[in-house]
Parts: sequence; structure tokens; C-alpha cells
Amino acid sequence: KHSDGTQANAELVRLDAKIQVNVRTALNYVNTETEGEGNNAVITKQTLKGFIPKSWQIMNLPKGTYALPFKEDGTVQGDFEEAGYFNSIEVEGFETSTNEEITYMNNTTKKDTTITQTTHGFSFYMLQNKETMKKSVGNNYHLRDKRNKDDQGRYDETNGWWEYAPENATYMVIKGQVEMDVDVSTNAKQQHLAADVIYYIHLGDIASSLDNYSIERNTYYTYTIT
Repeated sequence: KHSDGTQANAELVRLDAKIQVNVRTALNYVNTETEGEGNNAVITKQTLKGFIPKSWQIMNLPKGTYALPFKEDGTVQGDFEEAGYFNSIEVEGFETSTNEEITYMNNTTKKDTTITQTTHGFSFYMLQNKETMKKSVGNNYHLRDKRNKDDQGRYDETNGWWEYAPENATYMVIKGQVEMDVDVSTNAKQQHLAADVIYYIHLGDIASSLDNYSIERNTYYTYTIT
């Protein structure tokens, strides 16, 4: 109450954000790439046969945050960076797994194709982490997670891990196994390949900007990875 006895309303907001992650596997999805022209053209057709998720881990989680979202002058509060960051444990398996049918335009036949899609999901909570890009990725989403390399093409951590993303931005490490059939026009037969893969995926409000690497408090984010 105020000193005069009147009531004062205090709006409370959650300190953390909820992150929902869905990893979709479009079984039998076909990707066709052509290199060269005419008789010298090499056509590679890749058919996704499966993705087996193995684990997930969240990196650069803030250890602390300010109790209030605004400073006394009304400006937005930044991160409590003095608290530092930590990495979650590596979690084996995903929390959910569901199947559904979807229809997409086949880039080979140019016709609608219906396939079975498996969605693997997990969720977690984290404190806000407001970060600023190193440099803009423009309209190229794939640059968000590009690692620094030296002149020989080897990973180089001299100037940090990331070329575009801020070093303290929160990101996911998703591990799994991909299986696909590969048919190259210059080869005599189709090959079935399986490989362990690691995906690094930075969080952020990419719906507003591909240069956004921030997670705001009291917000529910959904990331659908295909």
C-alpha cells in the first residue's frame, strides 16, 4: 500500500523463458543437385531415409539475471554477466516422438509428394540472455552458426568460435545419426550411407531478425528444425 492507504499494483513477470525444440525428419525427402552443364553435368540425388536422435545439450546458459527487467530510469535492463555462464549436461534421447504425414513439392518430379514425418522434441527453461551479433548474416540463415577457420580451412579459435554469432550467445548441440540413399549419375549404382552428425544451432528471435541472438525473459520460444 501507499502511505495514503491506497493499493499499489505490482506486475510480476517470469525471470525465465521456455524453449520448445522440435526436430522434424521428412522420411524419403529427395534433394537433387546438379553440377556442370550439358553432357558434363553431374546429378546427385539424396533421399533421406532416417534420422536417429541421440542427445542434446545447451551451451552458454546464464547463471543469473536481474530481478527487474528495467532500470530506475526506465531503460531496459541488460544481462547480469558477472554471474557467468554454464553448459547443461548432455541429455541422452529426446522427450517426445510423433509421426504425421506432410505434403511437399518434389523438386525432381515437380509434383506434390506425401511422406511420413517424424518429430522428435524436448524443452527446457533458461534465464534471459541478451547478446549482440559480431557482424550481420544478411539473409543467409546458415551463416548464424558458422565457425571461424584459418586460411587452410581448419577450425581456428584464436578470435573465438564463431564468425558471426556472439561468443556468449546460447546455442544447442544436437547429436544423431543420418541415413540416406545417394545416387550420383556418374556412378553405376546407388549407395546407402549412414553417418553420425552434430548440429550447432544458436537461439534467438530469428522471426524478427536473423541477426538476433537474444532470449528474453517471460517468453515462450518454439524452434522447429527440419
